[in-house]
Amino acid sequence: MSRQGAIERRQGPVRRDQDESTFSVILAALLEATPLSQGAVLVDSLGEAVDYAGAVDPFDLKVAAAHFQIVMKEIREVKPLANAMELTVRASGRAYMLRMLDAEYSLLLILHRYAASAVSRRALNETVTRICAEAGLDPVGVGHPWYRVEVETMQGNKRPARLRPIADYVGLRSSRQPPPPPLFNTNQPIYDPLRWNKVEVIGAVMGTGWRERGFRIRLDTGAEMTLIRERFGLWFVDEPP
Repeated sequence: MSRQGAIERRQGPVRRDQDESTFSVILAALLEATPLSQGAVLVDSLGEAVDYAGAVDPFDLKVAAAHFQIVMKEIREVKPLANAMELTVRASGRAYMLRMLDAEYSLLLILHRYAASAVSRRALNETVTRICAEAGLDPVGVGHPWYRVEVETMQGNKRPARLRPIADYVGLRSSRQPPPPPLFNTNQPIYDPLRWNKVEVIGAVMGTGWRERGFRIRLDTGAEMTLIRERFGLWFVDEPP
């Protein structure tokens, strides 16, 4: 069972007050990748929720999103903080992370109060990229993109043996015209997203983050890329398929 599924089982199912969209699927993938996450909501500059996911009551999600839009607006009115793009707050009951996507839209992540430091920067940036691609926005402050994958390790060893993309990411397209290259190039794929791809470990990558492991790998297609295992077990590659 996923982490998000475990939260829903403990707290009970939450009845949605609007139909799911592509945005709710993207937000749910972020929650699944984030330990002790409780909810996520996409909100516009007026405080209106576009869509959401998670085990938090929809009304509470929307109120929190509107509130933190006001907080961020007040923070950015302070001249030294005029370009602030992210806000993290740890309260007595929960933690909150607000990430601005552009001037009009933001993403609010609601977490357990001790989980604010557990958010994967790569997963968060990938979520921002996916939302912006779906909405036709230009992502800001994303940096070098990373792409989440599934990895199967060799028995009795933590070195990767096989790799494939997370299924939710297959076929992502943008509404922008002309559209940018898809995350999964269906004409000349680096690897096949529908099957496991064998991995040859060329060497270790040094200088990774705390409790991370990095590998330089070669796939059975001949493509080479960097593979990172984060401290909570998420795997990412630095090349789009």
